[in-house]
Amino acid sequence: MTPSARLSAAIVILDEVLRLKRPLGLALADWGKANRYAGSGDRSSVGNLVHDALRVKASAAWLMGHREAGAEAFSSEVVAGSREEPQVRASENASNNDSARAILLGSLRLLRAMNAEMIGGLCNGERFAPAPLTDAETAAIAAADLSAAPAHVRGDYPEWLDGALAVSFGEARVTEAKAMAARAPLDLRANPLKIIRLKALEALGHLGCDPTPHSPLGLRIRANADGRVPYVQAEPAFLKGAVEGSGAKASFKFGQLTIPLKSYKADEPITARAATLGVRPEHIRINGGAEDGATAAYPAIVDIVEPMGADTLIWLKVEGQTISARVESNEHYEPGQKVDVRFRINLASIFDDATTNRI
Repeated sequence: MTPSARLSAAIVILDEVLRLKRPLGLALADWGKANRYAGSGDRSSVGNLVHDALRVKASAAWLMGHREAGAEAFSSEVVAGSREEPQVRASENASNNDSARAILLGSLRLLRAMNAEMIGGLCNGERFAPAPLTDAETAAIAAADLSAAPAHVRGDYPEWLDGALAVSFGEARVTEAKAMAARAPLDLRANPLKIIRLKALEALGHLGCDPTPHSPLGLRIRANADGRVPYVQAEPAFLKGAVEGSGAKASFKFGQLTIPLKSYKADEPITARAATLGVRPEHIRINGGAEDGATAAYPAIVDIVEPMGADTLIWLKVEGQTISARVESNEHYEPGQKVDVRFRINLASIFDDATTNRI
């Protein structure tokens, strides 16, 4: 799906949630079943868009000029209908659809810092894309003005809670509440017995890792543009072993297994030395066929199956060492199951144990 199509799907789902008062989890599940073409990445992105929109529903609606939606709830009224198919008045159907669009557009401005030009690029009116922005929508996104909004709208919390928050936080209540509306970063602690924070920051630099502002040992990873925090428990599997041979005949050996390094992309000449092989979970194939850059199949045993939503992490034992592979959630494995694994060695990294530099 294109980013525009994902935004259109999010608007449809949010409209259904607001109109029928449906639990978001059920609405997302039904949408996924009805749209089998959507892959795991599509489902995740669409779900994140809707979740983000609901986090800032009041402020996003206010920003886009839908002041009636800037309160706690929408005014749509569910009237008589079956339990499975609640019926909504036709006039309110259109109103809520407009509100869903407004909230999604406002959330892109507030949470993802997208300007009118960027949002307009998504709303281009082409196939599967939302209708183009109106002049009023463009002006509202460009202004992004919440200065006249009441505190509970700017902070995205229920109006009845304002008094209690004012007692606890005073004028800072909006700032405190807004912080809870954003996706929380992931904070980690470097173990000073094994690694200094500077080295840990270098090792996790590809994840956008920063030092924490208070702890001298802390590392902070912020959510990406899609609102996702990387699975740090699914960082590269590190296999202890040794490089044997050199040049085109070099191989990596651990336990009784030998992995040819013919397709490995080295940073320096490959020579024999103690080393560690790092392979990311998405670059490990379970029971897969041959593919470019992949090794032969090696025996492994499933240790733990860890569902992660759209993906599943499969923890495996290979020659007494533990690795993790990421698979689609519709792939099923059982602890104790014997499988074959292949490594995308062309996407792997090998580190010299003495210098910790990539070979």
